[in-house]
Amino acid sequence: MRGIEKSVMESIVQPAEESTTLSVIVCMGSSCHLKGSYEIIAFLKESIKAKGLERKVILKGSFCMEKCGEGVSVKINDEILSVRSVTEMDHIFHDKITKALESHDLGNKGRAASAGSESAISMYEEG
Repeated sequence: MRGIEKSVMESIVQPAEESTTLSVIVCMGSSCHLKGSYEIIAFLKESIKAKGLERKVILKGSFCMEKCGEGVSVKINDEILSVRSVTEMDHIFHDKITKALESHDLGNKGRAASAGSESAISMYEEG
């Protein structure tokens, strides 16, 4: 497994809940590992838990995304970002993840009021 212990890979995967609305995938390939993927993962796990988003965000690890560049590859929706630091990931978490979930929740509330029921949708489906 390219030097990554299976138990480490499994430890970052959070169980998918029926209400999961967003998937965040962090590259754990050799290059990203050397650039700090484990620090990014630790930050994301902590942030997801601190904000109570365990049922709305699923965090996954991935082998090489073939986007080796300046930083750790992080895929949110269909967009692959190159994250150079935990500080940068903090900004991305707020700007991309939190805001996407807020707009999704607002959209669901509007649909629920007009349709009479609320359903969770997946903003990202891994193929």
